[in-house]
Amino acid sequence: MLTYQEIRPGEALADYIYCYWIFSYQPQDHQEILEHSIPPDGCFSLAFPYHPLAPGLGISLLGPQTSIFRLPVFPGSHCLGVRFMPGVGKALFQISPKEWVNQNLEAEDLIGELDTTAIFARWPKEEAAISWLDPIFMEWVAEKKVQLDEPVLEAVRSILRADGNVKVSALAQQVFMSERQFQRRFQEAVGLSPKVFSRIRRMRAALLQRLLAEKSYADILFDHGYTDKSHFNRDFAAIAGLSSAELESYLKQIEHLGLED
Repeated sequence: MLTYQEIRPGEALADYIYCYWIFSYQPQDHQEILEHSIPPDGCFSLAFPYHPLAPGLGISLLGPQTSIFRLPVFPGSHCLGVRFMPGVGKALFQISPKEWVNQNLEAEDLIGELDTTAIFARWPKEEAAISWLDPIFMEWVAEKKVQLDEPVLEAVRSILRADGNVKVSALAQQVFMSERQFQRRFQEAVGLSPKVFSRIRRMRAALLQRLLAEKSYADILFDHGYTDKSHFNRDFAAIAGLSSAELESYLKQIEHLGLED
C-alpha cells in the first residue's frame, strides 16, 4: 500500500514551511523495491527516512527540482518530510538555492541545531502532527533569526494562490520592481526563475485536479490556462520526461491524504 499525506503547519510557521508530508510504502502481497516518481514542486524539502531494518538512515535535503525526481524505495519504508516555502532556503540553510537546483545531498551539516533526536523519538511511532512538529521547527527558526525577502515571498504567495497562472510582469508591478530586477532577485531567493517556478506550479495543480477531482483534460486545460493539449503536452514533457498517462497511472496507485485540489 502506498500513501502520501500533507499536513499544514501552524500559522506561526506559515512563512517558513509550506507543509509537512508523509510517504509510506507498506506492500501486502509482494516485497519489490519501488521506483518512486516525485513530481517537482519548486521547494526545498528535508526528508527523514525510516526503515525498521535500517534505523540510522541519513537525513536528506532535496533542492528545488525542475523535473520528476526518481528514487528507489524499499518495502516497509516511511519518510517524514518538511517542504519549505520557496524563497526561505537561503536564509535557513545559508546556501545558494541556484546551486542546489536538482540536487539531493546529506543534510546533517546544514540543519545546525535542529533537534532531530526529538523528531526520531516520535517518528514513526506516533502519527505526525503539528502539535509536536511545530514546536521543534519554531525553536529552530527562532534561533536562526531569519530575515525573509518579503517582496519575493509576496510574489511566491501570489504564484501559489494562482496555481502558476500569473504573468511575470504583473508580479514585478505588484512588488514595485522592474521586471529584470524582479527576475534576478526571485531566482537568487528561490533558485528558479519566476517563469519556471510558475510553470511547475501550474503543472502540479493540473495533476492534482486530474487525480483528486477526476476532471477531464479539456476542463483542466481551460482551468489552468493551457491554449491546447499540445501546449500541455510540451510543458508536461519538459517537466516529467514521460507521458502524462504513465505518471497518472503511477500516482493513482497512491492514496493521497490532506491535499488540496
